[in-house]
Amino acid sequence: MQGPDLKSASGELLTIESQFRGPPQSGNGGYVSGAVADLLISNLALDPDQVVEVTLRAPIPLDKPMTTLLDEAGGLKVLDGETLIAEAKSTELLMEVPAAPDYDAAEQARMGSASFQTGLNTLIANGTGFHPICFCCGADVAANEGLHVYAAPVDGYEGVAAAWQPPEVFADAQGYLSTAVVWAALDCPGQFAYLASGTRTGMLGRMTARILRREKMIDFEIPEETKAIRAKVRGFVQEECIPAEEKCTADNFETVLAELRGKARAQGLWCPFIPEEFGGMGLRPLANALVQMELGESFLGALALNTQGPDDATMLTLLEHGTDFQKEKFLKPLLDGQKRICYSMTEKAAGADATGMQTTAVLDGDNWVLNGEKWFSSSASVADIAVVMAKTDPDAPRHEQYSTFIVELPNPGYEIVRNIETMQPHTDLGLKLGGSHSEIKIENLVVPRDNLLGGRGQGFNMGQHRLAYGRLRHGMHNVAIAQRALDLAAGHVVERSTFGKRLADRQGVRWMLADCAAEIYKARLMLLHIAYKAERGEDLRQENGIAKVFLAHMVHQVVDTALQLHGALGYSQDTPLARWYTGIRSQRLVDGPDEVHRWRTGANVIKAYEKYGTTASSCGGELL
Repeated sequence: MQGPDLKSASGELLTIESQFRGPPQSGNGGYVSGAVADLLISNLALDPDQVVEVTLRAPIPLDKPMTTLLDEAGGLKVLDGETLIAEAKSTELLMEVPAAPDYDAAEQARMGSASFQTGLNTLIANGTGFHPICFCCGADVAANEGLHVYAAPVDGYEGVAAAWQPPEVFADAQGYLSTAVVWAALDCPGQFAYLASGTRTGMLGRMTARILRREKMIDFEIPEETKAIRAKVRGFVQEECIPAEEKCTADNFETVLAELRGKARAQGLWCPFIPEEFGGMGLRPLANALVQMELGESFLGALALNTQGPDDATMLTLLEHGTDFQKEKFLKPLLDGQKRICYSMTEKAAGADATGMQTTAVLDGDNWVLNGEKWFSSSASVADIAVVMAKTDPDAPRHEQYSTFIVELPNPGYEIVRNIETMQPHTDLGLKLGGSHSEIKIENLVVPRDNLLGGRGQGFNMGQHRLAYGRLRHGMHNVAIAQRALDLAAGHVVERSTFGKRLADRQGVRWMLADCAAEIYKARLMLLHIAYKAERGEDLRQENGIAKVFLAHMVHQVVDTALQLHGALGYSQDTPLARWYTGIRSQRLVDGPDEVHRWRTGANVIKAYEKYGTTASSCGGELL
């Protein structure tokens, strides 16, 4: 083992910020242990069976620089003045990772832990175990170095075992814990640090840190399980949905859709974004993004798997915010594909400013009474249920004035005035698909009190969260349409010859195809990066806004190029290009027009510069 570089570590300052304290009233011992271990290991070359053992000797001062001292033997001390806070040394691995209990035993151990209440807000259960973060000491912040903390019961050990390991040791590429590794926290010594200091500011005890890989890298490898799901969905779209388009009419639509849904469910393809316990596939963001990019190639794809908009985002809203009564009465038939739902938020006068809506809701006994108008309510003409946003508290803060209500349709108080004619003409089949946008008159609409969704004053926040998913879904489907358009263009230029030469062999045509390929490539990378951030639970609003605008323009450019390469054939109804061309123009308007997203994106650019002296964080700077 190489000796330490004394000059690079001695005298360095180490500051633990209060933001890394973790959940309320919990310690930050995991984070400081990781920081100390990281500092020491950067000056050592460990053998595979060696670790850095960190011992915390006193409560950890927050927001205060501490000095570090590296001794001749390769040990590291962290000092607050003359007070020894922590010390670290390289050693053999002291504790083997214990055998995991089953899920029920792990949950039971967690319930009995003294840290249960304070760590509850970070406890996330899934079908294979607990979410891989530290439950009680905020140590997950050290994931910035590609590491996670895992707390587990250890037979015969009185303290806490927190083994710092690369996530892949315990989890698959999607972040799910192995079924053989289900963790449960012990009574964390950090919870009792107040005995020494009167405040919960640190952990007293020992932790073992092991870092196997220092270098982080961007991994573009798609997990094998996800590849298999994508391949199955692609096969279903190409072999079932696209051929069904040719025979699907307004008269037989219900029959065609029922056949497709039967085949999809037989293959386990249903509600990709919904957790398995509710009957869905339980796909995480990356897998769902890849699946949606396949489904969007056919206008029957999303419908066949019951993941069409606006139903999908609204189902998620009900799943996350609905009461047990609402889930049973409204969500269950939606998940089963028996009913459709629409979302009535937009108003003609307010437009993109949702806080400008004028529809009101007044509480009258056990009912709410709604009055107002809605504009461009997508799929209202085929909906059995409407979710309506209205102003309930005009004197509350701006974003807390609105609430959301579930309305059973048909209802005399909810009248479809007309299906608005757009630049994409109505067809009988299009109306069956749900492609219309309706103008709604709401007059003395009585809604039972139990149908208030998500709590009074929460309508705006829920709506914005819902729109975020919708923007992503639009983007994924835009990539799918662009891909199919480019495939059609490539197929056409390979077969088409003019003046004795294939179009595919002409330089200008190849340049047009190259430009399309570049746009689709950029679009895929944007969506995959957003999916990556979603997997990690990170804030993706800036990237989502950028992608929303870019993807709407991208799909227009690619479809327009494909149409041009087809000539008059592309302008005809003999290919889907003309239909796509008029339909995709709405992408620059729905879920927020370009101008709103560009305004917000630009504001974040300025904010980043004023805060950091660079705009990098507002335009994907963390990637490099």
